[in-house]
Amino acid sequence: MNTYIWLKFIHVVSTAGWIGGFAAIAVLNILASRNPDPRTIAAFLANAKGLGARLVGPASGLAILTGIAAMLLRHLPAQRWIVWGIVAVALFIVIGVAALRPVLKRLTAATQGGSSSEEVRVLLRRQRFLLTLNLLVLLSAFWAMIFKPE
Repeated sequence: MNTYIWLKFIHVVSTAGWIGGFAAIAVLNILASRNPDPRTIAAFLANAKGLGARLVGPASGLAILTGIAAMLLRHLPAQRWIVWGIVAVALFIVIGVAALRPVLKRLTAATQGGSSSEEVRVLLRRQRFLLTLNLLVLLSAFWAMIFKPE
């Protein structure tokens, strides 16, 4: 086996960890939404933060680095599926930083500050929408990586 095959293997495994971890955070959001008690939401936020820090973050970084390394090693031209993967990563980051992070901050403040359960529900719904959107972006990049449309 050569270096490219190992990079590709690590890229695919880390992508699966990235998507799987992010999907788990989305499922935790759904479960927390069923009972918007501040303790339930606080537990959700703690678990989501732990998954993000221990799985999603490292897996996404490794997926990006190994993808770039494999592309450079093989001298692959900027094919559509590669371009979409790069665009999807950029979209994922923009949605996460510009939209999801502020909602998470407001949700954390709402659960600690004794906000109304209606405000917490609204924030959870907004967060669920953004998580779903980001998950769809990741899945579209994964689809493009597998099927390589021309």
